[in-house]
Amino acid sequence: MKTYKYFQRIFLIGFSGSGKTSIGQKLAAALDYAFIDTDTLFEALQGCTLGEFFEQYGEAIFRKKEYEILKSTLLTESVVIATGGGTPCYADSLSLMLNSGHVLYLKATPKMLYDRLANARNVRPLISDKSGLELLEYIYDVLQEREPLYNQAHSTIDASNLKSSKAIEYLSRWLVKKGKWWTI
Repeated sequence: MKTYKYFQRIFLIGFSGSGKTSIGQKLAAALDYAFIDTDTLFEALQGCTLGEFFEQYGEAIFRKKEYEILKSTLLTESVVIATGGGTPCYADSLSLMLNSGHVLYLKATPKMLYDRLANARNVRPLISDKSGLELLEYIYDVLQEREPLYNQAHSTIDASNLKSSKAIEYLSRWLVKKGKWWTI
């Protein structure tokens, strides 16, 4: 028996802190898919943290390397891929994802993002130096800038609705139905 899937790759996009990694791991398990976190893969390939890389080489070189990593994920099928928050904004990354799988935008409110990011500043290079108010302003500004790109995803889901295993199970069943899985 062989199962054919229209969605060979499911790309999760959204702002930093929207839950792409944690939801992606659970979704991959529910679908019996592999899971790739592009930030984790980046760190493994570069041998340093994102913050260290940013500090040494800057954002422009980071985005170029991030793009190369995104392209390398296209060699894998039956995979959920959690991307960095800025990944869809660089070069033709969004088009690449839209043409290579199903893109799912995990939409989160600025308050939800602030609550999650306020305690994670030390591991996120673009916000590591921001105070409380600066962080909130950054979230609003960058979200406003990125949201037109995020909204081009094939599907959008409220990230706050994906806290339970039941919600992940529902999402996986919805993707199976929408993705035209069939078995021969």
